[in-house]
Amino acid sequence: MTATTKDLIRQTALTLFDENGVSSTSVAQIRTQAGVSNGSFFHAYKNRDALCADLFLTSLYSYHAALLHRLPDTAADGIATLVTAHLEWVATSGPQGRFLFEHARSEWLSTIRDAQVVENAKLAQHIETWRAPLIAAGHLHPMPSPMFFAQLIGPAQIYCRAWLSGRSTEDPRAAAPALITCAQRVLLLNPAN
Repeated sequence: MTATTKDLIRQTALTLFDENGVSSTSVAQIRTQAGVSNGSFFHAYKNRDALCADLFLTSLYSYHAALLHRLPDTAADGIATLVTAHLEWVATSGPQGRFLFEHARSEWLSTIRDAQVVENAKLAQHIETWRAPLIAAGHLHPMPSPMFFAQLIGPAQIYCRAWLSGRSTEDPRAAAPALITCAQRVLLLNPAN
């Protein structure tokens, strides 16, 4: 099994899931659209749930990499960078973003829970490494890491989910200034600085 075949299956599945929904897309449809044999598909993935689990992790890795790319040293700029990175990734990732934030299902997430926990811990550790000196210097409110991340990305994520699901037609990046200002008001000890 080549990485190219696996990548082709992934990309085809993402497109079909995005167009038809996960539950309405069969392995046969994915194989046919990708132009791969039954044997090639099942050599790459045990079943559709295994493919979905792999797509979720691949999407999660891409999302986390985008969040952590070029994180500035200052509190205000770091908050702005993280919120902007979230909005940019969601707006430009296409089916991958919709898959990560709209299609996740517990029945196949349970098979990758350990890998997901490890990946989320890496993100948390990276953000904590950036955040700890800023808390110590009195620039950021001290709060538990999950609360910090919820305040930082939560509003942007809710806003993006409305766009991903079609409930909103406005590109989420248009809301960046307001979402950044809100996050900075909540997280910075002195938002004026």
